[in-house]
Amino acid sequence: MKWEYRTELKVKALLSYHVSRGILSGMDSGSRYHPDTPIRALIIGEGMDTALKLMESTGGFQKSYFYLDSSFDYFHYIPDDAAGITMLRLLCSPVLMKALRDLLLSDLQAPCPDYGLEHDATSDGLPVLLAFDFDMLRLSRFRTALSFHGLAGTLICFDFQKPVLQQYFGEAVTIDTIDLEKFEGRFLQ
Repeated sequence: MKWEYRTELKVKALLSYHVSRGILSGMDSGSRYHPDTPIRALIIGEGMDTALKLMESTGGFQKSYFYLDSSFDYFHYIPDDAAGITMLRLLCSPVLMKALRDLLLSDLQAPCPDYGLEHDATSDGLPVLLAFDFDMLRLSRFRTALSFHGLAGTLICFDFQKPVLQQYFGEAVTIDTIDLEKFEGRFLQ
């Protein structure tokens, strides 16, 4: 994907301004954004294979292609299909996100601060990352930390995300999946 160097920083600065002082700051009596509202990036691409290309991209010569960096607090990816529509509904609903997180974490143990890496829980002594929101930054940090610490881990994601995550992480993780149809039946009816 052709990408202008540091474009995401320019967009984040523009959005931050509008959230704190501009048109999104609640000048009318409608819903208001708080200045500390995190700016989330969302990439919509053709299928999940594009996500793998994005996460593995090094930016190319003179950084003229996409490079995953920490310009945004969150950098989600969704495919341009029915699964992506479900993901968008999930990402836009804090209540739905919390309900799914709480359900998934209910059978797991608390995170272990001794691991020195970002994770949501532990299971059988291994760090667990909830990856169903496909935040490419968290996924990248988790993979790097597992490699650095010589650990194995577990990911929990939707079934349509598993093949790409298996390619990206290799043998470093086991992957538990959420059936997308069952999720839609339970949470989106």
